[in-house]
Amino acid sequence: MWRAAFNLLLAIHPLVGGPLFAPLGIQKFSWRADPWLRVFLGGSGLFALGQIDAGVDVAGSTLGQGLLGWLVLRAGQLIGPHPTYAIGITGVGVWAFCRWFAELETHPWYREQLWSYNPNGLGAWMALGGALSVLLVRPGWLGALGFVGAGLGLWASGSRAALLGLLLAGGLAFALRLPRFWRVVLGLGIVVALVASLSGRFDLGRFGTVLDLSYRTSQQRLEIWRIALEAFREHPISGVVSLAEYSSNHLSERARELSITEISHAHNLFLQALAEGGILGGLGAFFWVAGATWLLLHLRAWKGLALLGVVVILNLADYTFFNAGVYYPLWIGLAWSISCSSPSVNSNFDRPDPLR
Repeated sequence: MWRAAFNLLLAIHPLVGGPLFAPLGIQKFSWRADPWLRVFLGGSGLFALGQIDAGVDVAGSTLGQGLLGWLVLRAGQLIGPHPTYAIGITGVGVWAFCRWFAELETHPWYREQLWSYNPNGLGAWMALGGALSVLLVRPGWLGALGFVGAGLGLWASGSRAALLGLLLAGGLAFALRLPRFWRVVLGLGIVVALVASLSGRFDLGRFGTVLDLSYRTSQQRLEIWRIALEAFREHPISGVVSLAEYSSNHLSERARELSITEISHAHNLFLQALAEGGILGGLGAFFWVAGATWLLLHLRAWKGLALLGVVVILNLADYTFFNAGVYYPLWIGLAWSISCSSPSVNSNFDRPDPLR
C-alpha cells in the first residue's frame, strides 16, 4: 500500500508546483497545454478506475505509474539520443548470450533471464533496447551495434514475441535510415532468409515455431486468451479482481492437458486490461495507445511511432507493457524521437534538436 501511495505522490508532486518543475523545464504548468499529460491521465486513469475493486493500492499504483511515465517523457527530452545507450545494451546482450551459451551443453533447453522476472522479460527488454538503438542512436553504425547486441540477448531469452518485435524494429529502422539501394539489398536478404528457414534447412529451435499454431506453447497461449476473454464476458463492467485467482477456479480440461496450472497474466495487454479492468480498463489501454499514436502522427515523429509499434506487437502476444525494461525505455525513446522531429510541428515540445 505504501509503495503505491509513494509512486502516486511522486508522480503528482510536480503537478502541484513542486521543485521538480525546474529540472523538467516546466515554468508554468497547465494540463491543457500538454496533450501528452491528457494521454497519460486518460489512459492510466481509466485503467485504474477499472481496477478499483482490486483495491486502492492497485489502482493508485497504475495511476502513479502512468504519471511517472509522463515525467520520464518530459525529462527524456533534456537528454537526447545518447550513444552510450547502444554501448550499454550491447554489453548486456552479449553478457546474456555468453551465460546462455555456457549452459547449453548441460541444459539444451535453457533460456536466460538475467535479473528479469522470466526469460520473456529479458526478451522484451532486449527487443525494445535494440529497437531504440537502431531507430534513434547516432552514428548509425553504433545504433546497429546496439541492435545486434540486443539480438544476441534476445536469442538467449528464447522469446518468440520479442523476436517479432525486434525484426519489425530492424525493418522499420533500415527503411527509415538506409539509402534505397541498401533497402533493396536488405529486402532480398530477408526473403532469402525466410525461404531458407521455411524450407527446414536451418534449425531455429523455438524461433522456428513463431507461426506454428500447433506448437505447444502457442496452444497454451490460445487457451490463456480464451480464459481471459471468459473472465471479461462474466465481469464486463469491473473485470475480475485477479486473473490468477479467477483462472485457478476456471481451468478447463484442455488447459490441464496443456500443463497450464496457473495464469499470472493474459499474455496480451488489451485482454489483460479487459479481464482485470472490465470495459474501463480496456478503454484505458486503447486510449493510451491510440492517443500516443495520434500525437506522434501529428508531430511527425516517425521513429517514435515505429518504437510504439514494436511495443504494441510485443504486447499482442505477451503482457510486458508495465515491465520496467519496456515501459520507461519506451517513453524515453518517444521523447528522443519528438526532440528530433521538425520544430515547426513540435509546438508543445520546444526543445532544440540535440543532434543538430
